[in-house]
Amino acid sequence: MKPKIEIAEVKIGEAINKSEENNSKESKNDNEDNTQIYNESSIDLIQSNAESDTNLIQSNDESDANLIQSSDKNNTNLAVLRLDKPGLTPNFKNNIKEYYITVNESINNLELTALPENSNAKINITGNKNLKSGLNTIIIKVNSENNKEQTEYKIYVTKTNNEENANTKLETLAIENVMLEPDFVQNITEYKATVSNNTENLNILAFPENENAKVEIEGANNIEIGDNSVIVTVYAENGITFKKYKITVHRRNEEEQIIEENRQKQNSDANIQQVSSLIDNSTQIVDVKQQNMQLQSQNSIWTVIGIFLSILVLGIVIIRIVKEGNIEK
Repeated sequence: MKPKIEIAEVKIGEAINKSEENNSKESKNDNEDNTQIYNESSIDLIQSNAESDTNLIQSNDESDANLIQSSDKNNTNLAVLRLDKPGLTPNFKNNIKEYYITVNESINNLELTALPENSNAKINITGNKNLKSGLNTIIIKVNSENNKEQTEYKIYVTKTNNEENANTKLETLAIENVMLEPDFVQNITEYKATVSNNTENLNILAFPENENAKVEIEGANNIEIGDNSVIVTVYAENGITFKKYKITVHRRNEEEQIIEENRQKQNSDANIQQVSSLIDNSTQIVDVKQQNMQLQSQNSIWTVIGIFLSILVLGIVIIRIVKEGNIEK
């Protein structure tokens, strides 16, 4: 199993490098005609007249305009990233830089909507035209307003008619005795977890949906105090398509561990008090019920006595009436 994973890694590396080389060539050939520039008053794109620019999308969506708010000249985040085809995973967040999609062989181009948080930032898109069979890489470069910072977003596109052969979904992702945040969902690729101070190694449970896919885990052993990056990579059956799941694992330092243990103790004490209170309340309820039952029992006895006395009195009256009738006769 391990040799197959290593072979897949070589193929993937070659595919990515080849795809990025092609992207670079396309960028040079187009003389960076894909650069998008935004002014402060509008999100309409200022484009050159080159035919290659026809793949860019102008956004007139008011909700998109509301997202473009940052005035930070160093800001290189995207506010919006969309494709004209469904299936992009994970859902877009500005801090997630890698995305994945599988399209069929009939798709040659993908149209993107990419809007920056700072309306004066510049965006350059390469790799979304003339898609080849297999793995393609779309690169979205965001240059800051002052041209001092740059961020790259990547979309890995697999072009194939055999979707199951390109399946990189995990069926299960978990860490033994550790909670993932958020709970595992197939289309979420980034997670967080916190472990105790004495935890050095993690037992990662990662099972692919396609049993012929391979899984490789990096960073689960010898974790350090503070934040650690654990990468779970799923290699599809085709040996080309891949997807990375990232878990940021925080190992507590001694001070954090003491605070956490105190918190757990307080919670435990509070739970014990709550249980004791519930027991006391239950005991009081039982006592009240018993008292009510005793009162009901006593009331029942007095009721019976009352009925008995009434019958006795009635009997005496009847006897007297009968006697008086006999005397008169």
